[in-house]
Amino acid sequence: MNKRIVSGICLLIGTTIGAGFATGKENVVFFAQYGYLFVPNCLIFCLCFAFMIDSFMLMGREQYVISIKEGNTRIISYGRWIVFLVCCTILSGMFSGVKEILTLLYPSHSTVLFFIFFLGMIWISFLNMRGLKTINEICVPCIIIYVICIGLFSPYSLRGQEGKYQVISSILSSLNYSFFNVFVSGFIMMSYAKNLSREEIKKIAIGGSVVISILLAIASIVFLYCDPSLTKESLPFLSVAFSISKLLGWFGIVIIMIAIITSLVSNSVIAKNILTQRRCPTILAVLLPLGVSWGLSFIGFEKIIGYCYPIIGFISMLICALFTFYTIIKKDKNTLVN
Repeated sequence: MNKRIVSGICLLIGTTIGAGFATGKENVVFFAQYGYLFVPNCLIFCLCFAFMIDSFMLMGREQYVISIKEGNTRIISYGRWIVFLVCCTILSGMFSGVKEILTLLYPSHSTVLFFIFFLGMIWISFLNMRGLKTINEICVPCIIIYVICIGLFSPYSLRGQEGKYQVISSILSSLNYSFFNVFVSGFIMMSYAKNLSREEIKKIAIGGSVVISILLAIASIVFLYCDPSLTKESLPFLSVAFSISKLLGWFGIVIIMIAIITSLVSNSVIAKNILTQRRCPTILAVLLPLGVSWGLSFIGFEKIIGYCYPIIGFISMLICALFTFYTIIKKDKNTLVN
């Protein structure tokens, strides 16, 4: 397969999968809780996510978007601060995931280590997206192996858990999740598509969406048939991994941390670009979103994933719909930010 397609798929998967996915909490909230409805809902996610990523990348190619910052200028002007709020919420979810892991590993020193991690992310954010593509090319195969190992060796029960078979709610949940992830990945993939052919863009959008959907389906099966007490944990995937073996559990911790860092970098760059476009000093543009998000992370990982993420998912759905309408359908450049 074309190297650019493989790199693009890895970048797409890597920027989509964050703390919520790698810990399994997102899957429980958006898919597994609806029981066997996860099957059609994973398909809905796949189709919607592929279409939107394809649209964003196509626009990036047509307008030759060469950077994440330039991609941000395609955001409708009156939605800029909503986008900033969404980025801060996602960042807070990533930070809270780190806090949960550090509390699990080093309960007596977790606060100090969490602050050190925060300082490290400030330093990394000044590096922008350098090396992110390479990190994702390494990380994504590890994530796939991690999820497949859990799927193969999870301690399954003979009878599946009862789900909430609410068809409309489950469909809305899958759409919510797709737009929520498109929101960040879309703007990043715009800048990657500048030199790609139409066929390459289509293969990246479809390939990445299919892989993510398969991982979601595997996770849903695990949570439907594993010990019910494990799914109630704040880090359910990690709990299942440690129930299989300590080696797999520690492997999961490393994977989750890498996934968190890539998601933190992606969102912090978008938030920083929004502020610098308003002539905010670079230092403040880095510190403000990270500082606010770090503070919000103390709300708690479960509350952020369970309540805040669905809300910003619907906000992201509105923003993506407006973006698509003005840039793909109407192609009216006058409605874009100068």
